[in-house]
This record gives sequence, C-alpha cells and structure tokens, in this order.
Amino acid sequence: MKRLLKWILGLSVVILAVWYFAIKEEHYQVSFTTIQPPGVIYDHISGWDIYAKKDIASIAITSKIPFSELQQNVQIGDSLFSYRWKISKKGDGKTRVTAYIRDEINGFSQKLSIPFVKNSFRKRSVSNVQNIVNELKFKTQQFKVH
Repeated sequence: MKRLLKWILGLSVVILAVWYFAIKEEHYQVSFTTIQPPGVIYDHISGWDIYAKKDIASIAITSKIPFSELQQNVQIGDSLFSYRWKISKKGDGKTRVTAYIRDEINGFSQKLSIPFVKNSFRKRSVSNVQNIVNELKFKTQQFKVH
C-alpha cells in the first residue's frame, strides 16, 4: 500500500512539473475587480501607452478580441514582456480583469524563481497592473454625469 502511495505521489509531482514547465504559458498572473463595464476597461488598457510610466519604452498590441481579450508586448529596457488581458463580466455588475504576464527573454529562469522568490519581474508585474488600476480610478473620479 505504501509503495502505491509513493508511486501516485511521484507521478503527481511529475505531471505537475510537466504542466508547469511545458504547458502553462504565463509566468505570473495578476487580477483585479472593478465596477467599470468591460468596454471601458478594454479601452483603458488599449491606451496604456498614453499614461504608462516613463521607464516603459514601448507598448504594442499584438492581438485583440474586442471587449474580452487583449494581448500586448511591453518593452522595458532590454526586457520584453507579454501581457494577455482577459476581461470578463461578473453577474453582480462588476468586471474581473486578469493579466497573464510572460517574460519573453528569460522565461525558464522566471518559471524557476517565481514560486520561491519575490524577484524584480514579479514586483514590476504587480506595479504595472497597479498603475493601470490607479489610472482607472483617477479617470473614474474625473468623469461625472450631470
């Protein structure tokens, strides 16, 4: 019986490792929920290059599905990151936004370090999404209907 449990545990670890290193595309994921409709969020993320921080060299949209998904390549210094944004409407009038972030240059090393270390890639990913959320909040506060 113990031998069977060891085999099952070992096989589970191997399957999990294959999924994480070979199948899973993104290296990190950041999510947030807002009261804004999906169209406003989609438009806001599409215009990220307008209000991006100065250290971001370029932001290019590579693919899009209107109002539900957007893929961008973000150049920061000599690093290239891929952001895949999924926008989904929740039933309670809220919108869930998830950013799947991938380092295009140092992919394998990021996959090794992300679960264990809070490295610069992870900090920058959270910071970039937080910047988008803060700009969205600012835009929401400035917009008034009379």
